[in-house]
Amino acid sequence: MFDHKLVSFDVKSLFTSIPLQLALDCTENAIKNSTVELPLPTDDIMDLLNLCLTSTYFQYNGKHYKQLHGTAMGSPVSVVVAEIVTQNIEEQALTTYTRTVPLWLRYVDDTFTAVHRDRIDDFHEHLNRQNADIQFTKEIEENGKIPFLDCLVTRDNNKLLKTTIYRKPTHTDRLLEQSSYNPTSHKATSIRTLTRRAQLVCDSPDSLQDETDYVNNRLYRISGTSETIAHILQPYNIRVAHKPITTLRRLLTNVKDKDKPEDRQGAVYKIKCCDCQAFYIGETDRNLSTRLTEHKRATRKSQQVTEASVLIPR
Repeated sequence: MFDHKLVSFDVKSLFTSIPLQLALDCTENAIKNSTVELPLPTDDIMDLLNLCLTSTYFQYNGKHYKQLHGTAMGSPVSVVVAEIVTQNIEEQALTTYTRTVPLWLRYVDDTFTAVHRDRIDDFHEHLNRQNADIQFTKEIEENGKIPFLDCLVTRDNNKLLKTTIYRKPTHTDRLLEQSSYNPTSHKATSIRTLTRRAQLVCDSPDSLQDETDYVNNRLYRISGTSETIAHILQPYNIRVAHKPITTLRRLLTNVKDKDKPEDRQGAVYKIKCCDCQAFYIGETDRNLSTRLTEHKRATRKSQQVTEASVLIPR
C-alpha cells in the first residue's frame, strides 16, 4: 500500500442522474437473481415500479411539470432503486478494470478506496465510462488525510489508518443554544448522539477526549414548557412525544407554490373608499379576484349594489 493513495469517489446528483430504463433493467435483474420469494410476480412488480418512476409531477412558478429523467428526490422507492443501480455500476466497474483495487468501501454514493498513485486518473475515467449519465468526482488524500462522511481518516508513518471526527470548513458549530426552549429529551438525545458518534469514530484515547471536550463546550441542557406539560400529564398515564416545529425540511422544502392572495377561496376582504373614510368588508367562497372584478364592474356601470355591498362607516 506504500505506492497507493486514499481516494474518495462521489456520484454527482445520484437520484436525479439515474436513467429510468437503467433503473428498471437493474431492478429486474436483481429480482431474478434474488433467492427471496416475493408476494407478487416479477412482471407485476416491474409494472408498479415503472408507474412510480414515470409518474413524478411537481409545481413551479404556477405551472405543473413532469419529471422525465432520473428518480424523484424524497421518494422512498428512489432510495432502493439508487442502491440497486449503484451496486450494478460498481460491480461492472471493478470486474472490468485491468488492475486490482485493494480497497473499495461505499456508503450510498460515497466511496472510500485505495488506488495506485499512477492510476488514479485512469480509474476515475474508467468509472465515468460505465454510464454517461452517472458521473463521479474524486478527492485525493492530502498530507495523508482524507475525509469520508463524518470521519477524518489519517495514515500514520506505519501506514496504519486512524479515524476521528470530521467537520466541514463550513461547519458553524450551531447546535442547541443555551436559551433554547427545545424539550430536554431532544437535547439529551443530541448529547447521546454526538457522544456515541465520538465513541464509534475516534480510535484513540486522545482523539476521543478531544471530541468529548468539544461536545461538552457546545451543548447545554435547560427545562421548559414541554417538560412542564409532560409532568402534568404523567399522573394520567399520558405520555408526551415532543416534535420540533422548525426543521430543515420545513425551512427548505416547498412542495408547491404559495397561492397569491387574489387566487384564494373562502376569503374575507376589506375595500377602502377612495373618496371618504368608509370601507367595505365582504366574504366570498369563490376566488377573491373574481369577486373583486364584480365590484369593479358594478362601480363602472353605476349599478345598484346589493345588500351585501353596502358601505360600512367607520
